[in-house]
Amino acid sequence: MMTTSSESAPPDPPVASLAPMIECPFPIYKALRENSPVTEMAPGVFMVTRYEDVLRVVKDTETFSSRAPRNPFAWFGDPERQDELDAILSRCPEMPTLLDNDPPEQTRVRALVAKVFNESNVAALEPAIAELIDDLSSSWLRRGRVEFAAEFARPLPAAVTALALGADAAMTERCLFWADEIMTRTAGPQTPERQAEVARGIAEMSDYFFSLIAQRRAEPRDDLFSLLTRVELDGERLTDIQIVNVAKVFLVGGNETTMFMLTSALHRLATEPALAQTLRDAPELIEPFLEEILRLEAPAQGLPRFPTRDVELHGVTIPAGSTVFVLYGSANHDETVFDDADDLVLDRRARGGYKQHLAFSVGPHFCLGARLARTEGRLALARLLPKMTNLALATDAEPQRAANPLLRGFVRLDLEFGDAHDYLADRPPLSQVT
Repeated sequence: MMTTSSESAPPDPPVASLAPMIECPFPIYKALRENSPVTEMAPGVFMVTRYEDVLRVVKDTETFSSRAPRNPFAWFGDPERQDELDAILSRCPEMPTLLDNDPPEQTRVRALVAKVFNESNVAALEPAIAELIDDLSSSWLRRGRVEFAAEFARPLPAAVTALALGADAAMTERCLFWADEIMTRTAGPQTPERQAEVARGIAEMSDYFFSLIAQRRAEPRDDLFSLLTRVELDGERLTDIQIVNVAKVFLVGGNETTMFMLTSALHRLATEPALAQTLRDAPELIEPFLEEILRLEAPAQGLPRFPTRDVELHGVTIPAGSTVFVLYGSANHDETVFDDADDLVLDRRARGGYKQHLAFSVGPHFCLGARLARTEGRLALARLLPKMTNLALATDAEPQRAANPLLRGFVRLDLEFGDAHDYLADRPPLSQVT
């Protein structure tokens, strides 16, 4: 039996099956917001669904910590061979840095890294991002069909992340492999042999990053590894181990967030041709369109927090040491905050009384890569949409969503569009889309 708040709550909110949470969780979110805003979905595991409650949790870092009370290999039980894993990772132990850390330590690291992802540094990447977009899309734009997730939305952020960090272009696929390996630990239990294999992949990534750090200290370039080795705050710099762990966060987070933002955007445009034409005719609407996609289809539907003390919220006692999922995906649909909350409204900001969506979180854990993700999305749509006329879902392949209910987006998205032509001969100049 689930523990619910006392606000006229039904005893068992409909969250037992993961299938509807993956396909369309929003009716479930609505029922929870209205009847059971704080719900114990499993013993010691709670969900928070209202906008203001999510804000309270993510901003109160003393009560709701981001530091997991377990190591990354122990999500599904203590590893049988922890000593072996520790030995494999001995050169670069995994340590909390940004997403999984709290102030004041997190604040210092964040202040250093924020300098790297400032407006001017991200703007300097735009020509290279535009070139990557053109290179990745040239062949499938000619043929008039694409499996958009695999052929564009997945490799683009991987290539941009590798480019931004300063990794060799030839290492893009390997960086994507490392990111996938890191994420497998949250997908389900692993055998001791599989855990050791994942640890070796992380160690390989760390060794490669250590070599890049050494190269950039000797010969700095205009890339993020070079900047991370130089930034200072009150005379302090990041250690090499901190730099590697920061890079790991962006390697993982930058890929999935941008991939799912792009696939959700193209799915919406493929099913609403009038909307796609509106953006072609008025490309200045691309940015508000992407903000609405991020709000409506937040790539990260929720993230965990870990109470440091017993706390009561809406009549529900949340014990210290439990897990609390703040559901950004639900908060972004909160009708008490957003008018026409389930609708895509391009002039939402112009209407007044605007509140920021939570797709990139808020406060001390606001996503530092948000500016880069938005830039990738804006440039991609501006450069692709004029060439993807008659855009539609392919009739012979079903879109496939990510199987994790905390992630929202497509892992397969087959699109068709008409008439094939030479895109590279007619690419818009960057000045027209920035």
